[in-house]
Amino acid sequence: MSPSKRDELAARAAAMSSRAPRQAVPSTESGAGTGAPRAKEVRLTTTIQPQLYRGLVAFCAETADSIGAARVPHAVVVRALIARLESDPALRSAITNDVADELRTD
Repeated sequence: MSPSKRDELAARAAAMSSRAPRQAVPSTESGAGTGAPRAKEVRLTTTIQPQLYRGLVAFCAETADSIGAARVPHAVVVRALIARLESDPALRSAITNDVADELRTD
């Protein structure tokens, strides 16, 4: 990663970490029921290092073999990971630590 890109990412991370976390507000508390919950799917795009991508490709191939599928799309794996973050406190804690470590090294 280039120094300028790293500086930009560090600045963004610092700006985001200084913000107060957003709190979900039930529609009954938000005043006159304004703001319906999001119904449309959200597209997520990211850039990853080549070695991480190779690991994802290998995992998808191994998983396809183990479950008897022709292939496992990358997006299915990412969606499963995100869903597991919501239900697995140990995984959530481990990922929080990994993110903190990565932000400290960038």
